[in-house]
Amino acid sequence: MSVYQVVFQVPRDGAEFHETVVRNVRNVAAELGDVAIRVIAHGDGIEFATGRTAAASGVRAALDAGVEVLACQNTLRRKEIPETEVLSGVRLVRAGLAELVRLQHDGWAYVHP
Repeated sequence: MSVYQVVFQVPRDGAEFHETVVRNVRNVAAELGDVAIRVIAHGDGIEFATGRTAAASGVRAALDAGVEVLACQNTLRRKEIPETEVLSGVRLVRAGLAELVRLQHDGWAYVHP
């Protein structure tokens, strides 16, 4: 288990916001070293977990670096986004907010950029 555990919430869309999340994730990883990072995309932020985001290359780099990105299946269904559009390596969770609650309950630090 990592010394630190951090979960980022991505609840909104926008290239600038998504790039900010990617940059924050990269900075936290560099500063803390031994850290597990999860990013939960849901609601209007679901495109963070798809190829539709302008930050897709940064999201892919984060996945390659061991960051776990989670996509809310409830949101995918509601927005009629096929699961095939979710980036490779992204893990699907039934309810993004419920997963955030579980992680906070388990002691994960919560970041909402």
